[in-house]
Formats: sequence, C-alpha cells, structure tokens
Amino acid sequence: MADDWSTQTDILISVMEPTIQSKFGISLRDLLNDPGKYAGTEGLDTKVSNIKEEIGNYVSSTIDSMPDDKRSFEDDAIKCDSMTKQLNQNISLQTKQNNVPLIKPDSMDRNVNDDQVVYINAVDNSVLSLVQKLAATSIFVADFSKSYRNYNIGEWFFSGQKNYVIRVNLQPSALITLDSARDELSGLLDEVVSFAP
Repeated sequence: MADDWSTQTDILISVMEPTIQSKFGISLRDLLNDPGKYAGTEGLDTKVSNIKEEIGNYVSSTIDSMPDDKRSFEDDAIKCDSMTKQLNQNISLQTKQNNVPLIKPDSMDRNVNDDQVVYINAVDNSVLSLVQKLAATSIFVADFSKSYRNYNIGEWFFSGQKNYVIRVNLQPSALITLDSARDELSGLLDEVVSFAP
C-alpha cells in the first residue's frame, strides 16, 4: 500500500505506532506498507482485529476528552440534519411538480470540477427559490446525502446544461477528522487481513 492514505490517517498511525508496537509486537506502519510480508503469520486476522479495537478505543477516549469540540460539533450537526430534512422535502416536492426523476445512486461518474457547488448554512426563501429553479431546469436530481453518526448531511446534484450541487455545510471539526482517520485506518487494516492464510 506504501503510504496510500490521507494526512490525518498518517498522523493517527504515527500516534498509535508505539502502542501497537508495544502491545502487539508489530509495526503498524510496516504492516500497512508491506502486508504481504505478514501473509504467513498465524492468527493475523485476530491480531488485526485487536489492533483495530485498540485504535477505536484511543479515538473514542480522545473524543471524550474534548467536550467543547463535541458540543460544538453536535450543535452544528443537529442544525445540518434539520436543514437536510427541510431541503429533502422541498426537493422531493419540486422534482414531483416538475416531473424530474429524483434518484439516490450508489455512486456516479462525473467531473466534479465542472460542478457549481453551493454551500448553505441556512434554509431561507432564497435557497428554496434556487431549489425551485434548479429542479425546473434539471434532467434529473441525484441525492448524495450522507449519514454521519446519527445526523444526515444533505447533498443534491442537479443535472442540466450546467451541473449544480447544493451541499449543507457541516463545519470542520476535530471529531470528524478523528472519525475519518479511524475509519480509513480500519479499512486499510481490513485489506491487510485479505493477505491472511
């Protein structure tokens, strides 16, 4: 894999390296960079599972030690969830009225650099007017909203002569960064297990 991961995951790997080395007698970075080297290791899947648990516990305890960040994130996420629900209802209504398909694809190949992206942090009459106009001129609308923890974060792609995206703006947060790094690292470790006998 050779360092094929994000910067925040690299930081988490560096932080966890001494603990993993001490508890499991294995270099986390080496395991990720050269999983084939460990292919014959007996019980590799169990060891990797224990490493993932150790990383998960570290991230959880770190997040628990950040009450202000946690509170700020939850306030913002509740607001985003509420906006997402409101926009979802409005977009659904507008697409029905304009006989425009509203789909929820698993993924879609497109040049995201050509998209005009509108980030919103409040739903008002101007935003609802924009939705109405975009829905009326779209070939289809794709709902790419995501769930993060217990919150929905809205994102809708309006396909037309020019492509537009309306995205509910979840503010950057140390919690999201830590969660993302943990999830990415967990996925990388799952790949390592595929080398197990």
